Amino acid sequence: MDFTPNWRPSIIAAALSIVLIGCGGSSDSEPTPEVTPPDTSTPPDTSTPPAATEYDHQVIGIAAYQGAVVGATICADLNMNLTCDTDEPTTISDAEGTYQIDWQSEVETPEYYLLANWTAASSGSNKKPQAVQLQFKGAAQPQQLNTIINEAGLGTLVASSEYGGAINLLTNIKFNREVEIQNSELEASQKTVLLTEVDTLLARLFAQQPSSLYQVTAANSVSDDFIITEALYNYVEQVLAGQIPALLALENVLNLSFDDLKALLEDSEFSLEEFIESDPLAARILISNAAISLGYTESHIDNRIMGEHDWDILLGNIISETGFKNTFILSSNVGISSFSLHNSADTKQLFGFLVDDVVTGFEMSITSNDYEPPTQCWNTTSESWMTEDQTSPDFTKPTPYFDGNTYVTYYDNTPVEIHFTSQKLLKTDEEWDAIIGSTPQALALDDVSWPEVFYNMEMQLTENVMCREVGNYDIINMHEYSQLEQINTADIVDLFFDFDDSQIVITNEVDNTISVEDGLGNPLEVYHWELLASPSEMPMIEITTVPLDLDNAGIISYRNYLIEEHLDGNIATEFDLNKATIDQSTQLPLMLTYDESTYEFTDNLYQHLSGLVTNPQ
Repeated sequence: MDFTPNWRPSIIAAALSIVLIGCGGSSDSEPTPEVTPPDTSTPPDTSTPPAATEYDHQVIGIAAYQGAVVGATICADLNMNLTCDTDEPTTISDAEGTYQIDWQSEVETPEYYLLANWTAASSGSNKKPQAVQLQFKGAAQPQQLNTIINEAGLGTLVASSEYGGAINLLTNIKFNREVEIQNSELEASQKTVLLTEVDTLLARLFAQQPSSLYQVTAANSVSDDFIITEALYNYVEQVLAGQIPALLALENVLNLSFDDLKALLEDSEFSLEEFIESDPLAARILISNAAISLGYTESHIDNRIMGEHDWDILLGNIISETGFKNTFILSSNVGISSFSLHNSADTKQLFGFLVDDVVTGFEMSITSNDYEPPTQCWNTTSESWMTEDQTSPDFTKPTPYFDGNTYVTYYDNTPVEIHFTSQKLLKTDEEWDAIIGSTPQALALDDVSWPEVFYNMEMQLTENVMCREVGNYDIINMHEYSQLEQINTADIVDLFFDFDDSQIVITNEVDNTISVEDGLGNPLEVYHWELLASPSEMPMIEITTVPLDLDNAGIISYRNYLIEEHLDGNIATEFDLNKATIDQSTQLPLMLTYDESTYEFTDNLYQHLSGLVTNPQ
């Protein structure tokens, strides 16, 4: 029997029933399929960003420059264009230089600068500085990088945001240096090293703690360390005048020369302003030597500083067998001026004198073969008379040396220094015009066509030196005294003078003077004498001529006698006393020398001066 058609549907129906019951359906009806309705909502617009989050920012700091910067416009320079734009957060500093800026940004850590702008006249900060006028190699002096207050009296300070609101001189310097370094083509690691070096140099120069280097208070900014260092900083910048483009050259040169510059300032007895304004050559030499020592340059950065070529010319002229050649010497002494000059061949020398605008003089022949008797000078180290060629186990003659524009040598065989200090001049300089303008009009030196470059020498003997010709000096037997203070004016006349019978000699024991008159009572000569200590610390007698007419005095002369113990009593031996050139009552000689091989000037000047002499001999 075939049961297939009957049971298979029942089994299927039963199975469906079980399934439907398990799904919550009814066994009494057919199952209804579940249908998901279509999505009719609008899709989100992915092109519009979500609402931005704003961040609050607040900067509280101090603006200080030579005191509190009062009433300054201070802004957060958000676009970093070094300008306080109208849409940038801005405030005004108070009487203590403090300020607060609040703003919001969409960036959690924005980059920005802090700027302080003010008018110096309305601030507690220092008044507008005066520019220093200097002579430079370059044709023009560049603008100072670290100028804080401009010529209009407007002050500006810049600071990076990393210094917690501090705005001051040091943040300004660091900002400028950072811009230079970042704009260089150095590797990142080299830039980092240089930026660290800036911090080290500024901490050392401004005497600040490295950990709080840029946190400068108003009190800090008016301290001596700050004021002096800033002035020297600006001064060195002007002296270098852009001649050394190396990064941090200014700070390194100042660092190397800083202590010497401060010592020079202290020794000058000038105020800081006077020192900077005087622009001393010694300061420029220190700066130049520092630049050379650091390897920034091989030559001096100022054309007034003597170089090797200059010294070759100068020393070749003043150290010669016949005396100074290619050198015009002019000196004044109590109412009389005198001058001298060799001709270019070094065979003749012109001596001239100027009294009451009348030029007199004479000419003499010179030769390097002229016999000069040997001299001996007192050596304080060996305590003996020594000639130039003598040696002593107690004394080794020091070696001459150069110190900037000064050549230091020694007087014969003594330890006494002679300083030859040179001022290198250009004919176009104001200093040169001043020198020519100070010479006597009767010499008409402003009518001469001078060379383009000159060296004006000053010779300074630092101590008194006594010398005499070997075996050729007067020896006078002194009277017997229990004490030398017993010497009187009458004894001086008796021992050291030989007047004729027609002369009347009047002595004054109070003033230690000797007056000589003719038979009619007219004064002829006046002398003054003193008992002094000699360079050998032995007593000496100095006899000086006293001018009869201070307006037309002539040349003062000195006679010196050393009093020495001898077997038969004291003796007085004559010697020449070469006095240290520190007497301000006598004008130091004007010594002008030049490169004769370049300018061929000597004979032109020689003929000019010879033509002025009214009674040549």
